[in-house]
Amino acid sequence: EALLNNGLNQKIPKSIIFNTWLNANLKFIDSLAICGNNRFLDKYDDLNETIKLNNIKDNNFEARLKVAEAFYLSFSGDIINSDKILNEIAKTSYEKKLDPKILSHVNLVLIINRILIDDFEYINKNLLSFTMFADNTNDNFSKNMLKSILGLAQLKQNNNQKAYDILTEQLKVFVNDKIAIGALFCWYLIAKLSLKTNEFEKALEISKKALNIAKNPKINNNIFVILYKILIAQIYIQTENYTNAKMYHRQEDRYDPAL
Repeated sequence: EALLNNGLNQKIPKSIIFNTWLNANLKFIDSLAICGNNRFLDKYDDLNETIKLNNIKDNNFEARLKVAEAFYLSFSGDIINSDKILNEIAKTSYEKKLDPKILSHVNLVLIINRILIDDFEYINKNLLSFTMFADNTNDNFSKNMLKSILGLAQLKQNNNQKAYDILTEQLKVFVNDKIAIGALFCWYLIAKLSLKTNEFEKALEISKKALNIAKNPKINNNIFVILYKILIAQIYIQTENYTNAKMYHRQEDRYDPAL
């Protein structure tokens, strides 16, 4: 109440200001979840407490918050509870009249969970329909992430050229739209593909540049910082540069996801 009355334009209804504040905080929580940042926990609890104190009843907002929680649990390694949350959202979506975009986000996290447990049978079965659903609901973020995951699926099937073509095309989209997590994902897979085809210099160049981007304070994606350090160490091992490989492994050992 004090915040709403402190120096704000009194012509703007408090309800609009409050809803803007809620949505801004939800977007911030989304970004923390995607980056695997442990600050998510406190911010998530704070926003949940705000919802309870103000007796907010908004099925779409609550579902979006639960999707963010599922995303965070996925990157924390708790796939079982992440799936439980996602399946519950999908199960009650008709009854709660949820925005179809939320279901599209659910589909994306379900696919990411299958990547994390290496279940490509599920991915290959559902990827096309999930991508079409994202396109039909104008969920461009999920659509382009799912297209990038198609590149990963092709990489797993040793269709290297097809994987490269998909990933480079999607990389252009993410760079153009300034979607950091999408670009980091594509660079990572392109670097992995380059390592697979023994293009060590290319793999190392991409990985080091992408690592610096992931570490940039404006992006600060802890998940990809870890992934790129591990990948760089693997590249050095492949080229028998064990000194540098050990250095990147040591950096990873000192890494604190809460920072």
